[in-house]
Amino acid sequence: MPSVKKRSKGLVEPKDKLASAKQGGKPLNGVKPSAALNTRQKSGNGKPTVGKEPNTSLSSHSKSNGKSSAAMKPTSVLTSQQQKQKKSICVMKPSAKMASICSELQALERTRVVYIKSRIKISNRIQAIIAGTLGYSAGMKDEERKKKMQEAGQLIKQISKGEIDHPMKELVLNHLLPIDGFLNCQKATDDVAVGFAKDLPVASWTELPEQRGFGIPRLAVIIGETGDLSNYANPAKVWKRMGCAPYSYQEQNLMGATWRGGKHGKLPASEWSEFGYSPRRRAIAYIVGELLLKLNYLVPPKKDENKKLIEGTGIPGPYRQRYLDGRRVFEEKHSVEIREKPKLYPPLRCHYHGMLLATKLLLKNLWIEWHNNL
Repeated sequence: MPSVKKRSKGLVEPKDKLASAKQGGKPLNGVKPSAALNTRQKSGNGKPTVGKEPNTSLSSHSKSNGKSSAAMKPTSVLTSQQQKQKKSICVMKPSAKMASICSELQALERTRVVYIKSRIKISNRIQAIIAGTLGYSAGMKDEERKKKMQEAGQLIKQISKGEIDHPMKELVLNHLLPIDGFLNCQKATDDVAVGFAKDLPVASWTELPEQRGFGIPRLAVIIGETGDLSNYANPAKVWKRMGCAPYSYQEQNLMGATWRGGKHGKLPASEWSEFGYSPRRRAIAYIVGELLLKLNYLVPPKKDENKKLIEGTGIPGPYRQRYLDGRRVFEEKHSVEIREKPKLYPPLRCHYHGMLLATKLLLKNLWIEWHNNL
């Protein structure tokens, strides 16, 4: 994958930790993921060796009592050094298992996406039909169309609960049957994926207090979309895969959603192919960011009588704190634009920026932890 030209700044991680993680996550140079995870055995010169059997001859070892051991006859007895080498080769088994788990999660994620798309397609169809009975038309203004679609959604809920009798009742109920069926299939697929994700080496890391808001289910989805993270040379590659990195074209460095909007220019087909942007994967990253924003607390905040969070209470976790810091810096940096150009810099833009930084920090930490467990 091509490297991203611009990265977000301020992601808080010790440089030495990141450097050590990158050292273990060098480009694979065509080596398969399962084999790449087995490169932790070291030869005599200190370089990783892939798939090499330990040397069973004593002629290559160091001198003993000032005399060379080359004259000694080969023996089947392994020295302590050779035993360590042989033991290190056993790393191949869990490495192959991890590659297999990643493949299973990717297959389950593809199945999960089919269920989700099928359900959404049927749901949108029945909602559009009911909205048509309420006076919806393509010639309406955007606000009016949204209002009609919302009314249709509320009407479908009332019909499904049996609260009202409607001429379209049978049509609505027959559409809800496959929707419920796809929901059940999706839940069953998610349960299987969670079972596989629990066997990943980073599973225990996701359960730490600092990672609240992420968890095993989101880990299963992320790995289902990215595959084996050892195939990514650095965190920026993961950001790009999940739609969290900008793309530069004609001296403009914009996010994928901004390029899709077309207000600041459009990308030709060849550039879109190079970009590799997926709105679906970006939506997954967005959901991860929302969960981090709401749940990433070391100490949960207090709530008032209406069960609303009381500002200033609780201790934010690293991702919640990253959101707060990123949003504050963005507001200070663009204070003039926010005041003079509120349409271009609405409050939601500051919110989305902070949430993006929190998501990228999570993906970076996940990449580091993944490579630390190789």
